[in-house]
Amino acid sequence: MKKIIKTILLGIMTLILSVCRYPITSQAAWQDELPWYDAWEANIIPDGTTPEQLILEDINTERAIYGLPALTLNQDLIDAAQIRITETPIKWSHWRPNGTFFETVNDMTKAENLYCSWNPFYANLDPWYITDGWMHSRSHRSIMLDNRYTQVGIAFWQDPENGYIYSVAEFS
Repeated sequence: MKKIIKTILLGIMTLILSVCRYPITSQAAWQDELPWYDAWEANIIPDGTTPEQLILEDINTERAIYGLPALTLNQDLIDAAQIRITETPIKWSHWRPNGTFFETVNDMTKAENLYCSWNPFYANLDPWYITDGWMHSRSHRSIMLDNRYTQVGIAFWQDPENGYIYSVAEFS
């Protein structure tokens, strides 16, 4: 019974994605348009590749389209993102649980992108969805494409208890 319900829900999610995000009627057609889809679904992404690396790669791909230099990872910003990713399930906001704004997480952080979604099947999430979501938000897109930012720290986490997926990017 669980397998039937899971299959039905997956079909509904596929239909929603194909109707809302891509006006293409064929499931195979929209799958071909998604970067990493085949590799992620087939679990053939190279061992040792992390969602954070894929998100950075996607951000830098978008920046390259606009002639912007690639962002580089910065350990202080990664540490800040890891702190923020533990805070976002407690308080989903750019305001931290202690009542201060996200910029107080460290001295380097100048801008922040947050992402949260529910993944009820605990399946591998294509990090492209995270970057794509940010690119479709005017404020998040402007942060990703701001030429003043040269460094980033990224954190990614899926809550094993409820399937929620969180990602944080701290920019400087």
